[in-house]
Amino acid sequence: MENRLYAGFSRVDITPEKNGIPLAGYGASHLRLAETILDRCYGNAVAFGTDGKPECVFLVLDLCIILGIFDPIRETVSRLTGIPKERVYVHATHTHSSPDIRSDLPVIREYCRDFLPEKAGEAARNAVRDLRPASISIARTEIGNEHARLNFIRHYFMTEIESKDEPARLYPVGDNYGNEYASRKDKYRYVGHDG
Repeated sequence: MENRLYAGFSRVDITPEKNGIPLAGYGASHLRLAETILDRCYGNAVAFGTDGKPECVFLVLDLCIILGIFDPIRETVSRLTGIPKERVYVHATHTHSSPDIRSDLPVIREYCRDFLPEKAGEAARNAVRDLRPASISIARTEIGNEHARLNFIRHYFMTEIESKDEPARLYPVGDNYGNEYASRKDKYRYVGHDG
């Protein structure tokens, strides 16, 4: 008899409640300190199992990066769920206005040491408790046409520049860099923006 697939889901709030939290992304996080909360940060978990027995769990955290905190999170999840830490997968959404876990400020060390692993463990444990029979489906579509477009999850522009040495060669570059390249009129010619 085939094993039946089970899946469970959970979401927990991982937003630090203190002001003065250094924010990740864009560099110089010690100069970007949170003054208030506009949007909450979450940890999402999905657990998979067979015949109701948990086999693995995926965690997606609203953080910019997660380097250096894999092991404490995986160990806590394993302790709370019984899933071997080798089957605990941790990912980040690359949220630039999330806590900068690379900071040496005491508030971040406490957040990474105590708060975050426990919250991730809570999300995983709740996902395991939510295990129920599930099925997997897939879909496919062509992208890049008028009916299906692929883009970033934030407002973002690509600048196209053309090499003067090779006029037929276009380079799409991120808007932050586009202005720099477009200003080098000796080498490049600005072509346009694509949303």
